[in-house]
Amino acid sequence: MLVDTHGVIVFKGHPATRNLEEDIDALLKGEKITGKGTEAEVAEKGEEEKSGGSSTSEAENASAKDIFRNQAREFMDAKKEALEGLPKAFLYLIDASSFDVKTGTFSHQLTCHTVLTGTAAQVELVRDAS
Repeated sequence: MLVDTHGVIVFKGHPATRNLEEDIDALLKGEKITGKGTEAEVAEKGEEEKSGGSSTSEAENASAKDIFRNQAREFMDAKKEALEGLPKAFLYLIDASSFDVKTGTFSHQLTCHTVLTGTAAQVELVRDAS
């Protein structure tokens, strides 16, 4: 997921399908991003596709998004001083879902990844602040 400066999720999908550096630059300028996996694509497809195909409730999805947003904000606030010199610092959340055909149950595993770019010294400064 890619979250804009207002905490709104604007992209869901594999990060390799996007030029994340361009997307982040656009979001920091207050611009919208478009294309596959963005909120603009979801709006175009309509409500029936947006909610279909998953047994996870909207409340569960909203709860996971809120937890991610809050933890991302806490992380960025805690590391604000160390992060100021970095060209880019962002977090992304992976929801690894699976369906067990025999039991008919879904399972989810959420993993949050931190991506820091910059010089080795800048990245180490952030790691040392942990």
